Amino acid sequence: FPSILRRGRLTLSISTNGASPTLTAQILEEFKARFDLSYEAYVDFLYECRQHIKRSNLTTQEKQDFLKHVLDPSYRDKNKQIKMIKKLESLN
Repeated sequence: FPSILRRGRLTLSISTNGASPTLTAQILEEFKARFDLSYEAYVDFLYECRQHIKRSNLTTQEKQDFLKHVLDPSYRDKNKQIKMIKKLESLN
């Protein structure tokens, strides 16, 4: 059985298909440390950005550029997220 880590909209599944449940557990612990509870809010931010971008009149390339841009680790910062959402709201 796979081990599952959920952080809001983010779901990660880990399995060794029975080869090593201990390794699965070890990887799960590594994922828990890497994808801490703050990822729930971060993924929600990415979702909100995507919704604004999809509704915008930007070109396909501009949309792709924005979606890649907000993956920058600096957008884990709540203040930076708020500024970006305001910027995206002004596009509509």
